[in-house]
Amino acid sequence: MAARFTDDTKEIQRFSDYTLQPRRMLPPILGYETMPLVSLEEAVEPLHALVPEVERMTWTVKQNHFEDDHHLTDDEAASILLYTMEWEPRNQSFYAILNATLQAANRQLLKPWFLFLRLIMTSLAKLPSESVNLVVYRGVKLDISAQYSTGTTVTWWGLSSCTKSLNVLSNEQFLGQTGTRTLFNIECHSAKSIKTYSLFPEEEEVLLPPARQFQVTGCLNAGHGLHIVQLKEVQPKFPLINPVPVPSSTPPKVTPHFTSTHKPISPPICKDPRLQTHIDALFSDPTLTTLDLQGNQIRAQGAGDLAQALLSNKTLTTLNLGMNEIGDQGAGDLANALLSNKTLTTLDLGGNEIGDQGAGDLAKALLSNKTLTTLDLGYNQIGDQGAGDLAKALLSNKTLTNLKLGSNQIGDACKARIRELLKTRSGLEIYL
Repeated sequence: MAARFTDDTKEIQRFSDYTLQPRRMLPPILGYETMPLVSLEEAVEPLHALVPEVERMTWTVKQNHFEDDHHLTDDEAASILLYTMEWEPRNQSFYAILNATLQAANRQLLKPWFLFLRLIMTSLAKLPSESVNLVVYRGVKLDISAQYSTGTTVTWWGLSSCTKSLNVLSNEQFLGQTGTRTLFNIECHSAKSIKTYSLFPEEEEVLLPPARQFQVTGCLNAGHGLHIVQLKEVQPKFPLINPVPVPSSTPPKVTPHFTSTHKPISPPICKDPRLQTHIDALFSDPTLTTLDLQGNQIRAQGAGDLAQALLSNKTLTTLNLGMNEIGDQGAGDLANALLSNKTLTTLDLGGNEIGDQGAGDLAKALLSNKTLTTLDLGYNQIGDQGAGDLAKALLSNKTLTNLKLGSNQIGDACKARIRELLKTRSGLEIYL
């Protein structure tokens, strides 16, 4: 039978494909992130012998028009649509073959997929995270709960399509309401909404990137064939997949480094209208407690504008600026804001090209700040000097309880000195 695209709603399988051995640890996914960004046609060229009719699939998705809501190129947006598209027969859908390869122990099999992985992972990195603690759902018409014992850690190596709506899963084309079923209730922080880039936006689809790790927090036999597994996304000690650098569409902007913590009386005016909306909200919305701007190309200029807003804001408790290329200058501006801000408790600056200078500025802020409890500086360029400055600051700072410094440029000897220095610092979890 010839393969073909289908919008038949008899059964949607990408919400219910599952990892055969979730407790198995495979080699990390490395190397794809160094590949160049190319067109979708070029990205799938190495897959012609692996995915039947992939050229036809690619042509089909490229006929769609995409709104430029997240500054994705047409090829980046089409890569997401290609992943979500159902094909006949089902096992020849693009996502089915990709996920089977991601779950294979032989990482050499992934090499033909590197160009496509670079493209779709760049697309996902540009999309805003849905929430710091978003709950999503997926399910399978089997009982696989025995593989998810409470307290164990599991890894999903493939991309995982989920939905924010239980009503979607209750439909017979997904999980249904009868028969043997396993429903996953997933608390996560890395899921990205892709309904804008799906042929079926009513599915409220969110996509978990590959190589996500979860702790099983509960497992329940709800009766009538339904088993419920509760998962919470956790950060592994070492990354299971290397992140992609988010490309810059414009040269980095330059802003003067703050030397004063004088509080502005009105919102600062920035050049990015998207960011201006969030800055205005920091001044005017008394209910705003969480702001997630991960992967939005904010850079040093935007970080400086946000830092100014934080000088006056009294409601925000969580700020995620991961993967925004803010550099040492942006980190320094935010550090100055921490000298006077009294409400922020969680700050994510992972993947921001921050070096020793920025780490040193943040260390100085920690000597005075008494509210920040979680600081994520993973995937930066911090060396022994910056890590040492942060460690020394924590001898005086008794408030910070969680510091992430993984995937930086810290030597083993320095890591050992830091652990020795902080071994008596109670209540601190530090990831090196």
